[in-house]
Order: sequence, then C-alpha cells, then structure tokens
Amino acid sequence: MGRKKVTRIVDYAIKSKKALLRGKGNNSEFVNLSFDELEALRLCDLNGLYQDEAAKKMDISRATFARILFEARRKAAEAIIKGFPVKLSKGNVKFEKEKMNCPIHKSIKRKGRICLCKKEKGKYNVQQH
Repeated sequence: MGRKKVTRIVDYAIKSKKALLRGKGNNSEFVNLSFDELEALRLCDLNGLYQDEAAKKMDISRATFARILFEARRKAAEAIIKGFPVKLSKGNVKFEKEKMNCPIHKSIKRKGRICLCKKEKGKYNVQQH
C-alpha cells in the first residue's frame, strides 16, 4: 500500500476547471493533465521559477515537484507531437482561494493543522497576541 498523496496548492485561477483542449486525435484518445501538473508547468516553464521555489509555492517537496514536472512535460510533448486533445482533471489539489487564514496570526494554516487561536478562549492554553 502506497503513501497518502499530499494535497498540492494551485495558485493559478483557470477559467474552466473542466477544460478540454482540442486536438487532431480521436475522441477516445486524449492526454489527461492534472492541475498540479499544469501548475508545475506554469511555475517553472512560464514564470521561470527554480524547482525548489516552485515546490514551496505548491507546499510539496522538491523531489515530488520534479516528478510532477517531468510527467507534465512528457504529457505535454505527447499531446503536441501526436496531436491529442488535453483533458484537465482536478486530482489532489487545493486552489489558493480555498486556503484559510488564522484571524489572529494572519497566516495560512500548515498542512491541515488547525491554529489553536480559533478554538474557544480558555479551552486551550493559548497566549494572547
């Protein structure tokens, strides 16, 4: 049994989350590109970020980012060379606007852990800020 996939952060607002880019291929043949792969392409190839900077933006390790980017480039090349349409799928991502901020610290909660400032005062030993 494999490890649980970490949710990736996607900052780019795509107009349609159910986009299908047309190609010359048959309707049964298409390349399935996930949003995390599209985000990796955008950050590195379009924006020119280094992989370690881009990995931090997506909240994943650099090695994981490199694997995602490699697969995205392979799929993009296949779609261009073979003329297949590209289908976008959400996968395991969280869009930037879905991130939640702590009302006191004004920072984004990290990896699913809830800031104790949101809990009722007195229930936890929380210092005043």
